[in-house]
Amino acid sequence: MTNNNNNNPAYNWDLYLKQCQEVAASSITPYEIIPYKKYNSIKQVVVKKQNTFKEALTNEIKKRGFDTSRIEVITIG
Repeated sequence: MTNNNNNNPAYNWDLYLKQCQEVAASSITPYEIIPYKKYNSIKQVVVKKQNTFKEALTNEIKKRGFDTSRIEVITIG
């Protein structure tokens, strides 16, 4: 039985970091993963500026391939 750990993020730092960055990029609250250059660990997690509800909704609709030209957000209350 061969043990191939190249596709397992628990043993492959580059794969783990890539998966972390993909999750960060697709998160509702945008953030960035900054790794150390020499060590296999995360140096910093930077939370970016929060989008307004309209911006977040528009970005999500664009990601799904729909037209966003007619979006209107109405605030009640």
